[in-house]
Amino acid sequence: MTTVLILDNDPGFLFWLGTLLGESGYQSLPALNVVEALSLTQQFKVKIDLLIVDPLQTGVADFINSLRLSQGRVKVLAASDQQGIDLPVLNASIRKPDQFDENTLMGWISTVERLLAKEKLVD
Repeated sequence: MTTVLILDNDPGFLFWLGTLLGESGYQSLPALNVVEALSLTQQFKVKIDLLIVDPLQTGVADFINSLRLSQGRVKVLAASDQQGIDLPVLNASIRKPDQFDENTLMGWISTVERLLAKEKLVD
């Protein structure tokens, strides 16, 4: 099963995206901050295929680097209210939704699927 770790400080967004991913056949792990995300990866010892992250969270670049060191190739999708976030550790970025309608849902799933498909093509 494909596992997605979601790191964001908005519980509503975590719930919405986690539910959406679950309904689409992905396993999701939500974390409000880097400390929680680190704890989840150590506690569950599950391979993370995709990290969806708020790039403005404190310590996120170091967390991404340590996750990649321990797990290998982890794709990273930035979810932000701001445009133009440029961290060298990101694979792609998408704007956080202003509303949670059907078009927004489909756009997110499409982005996740395209990003994970690129990983499969490289292997």
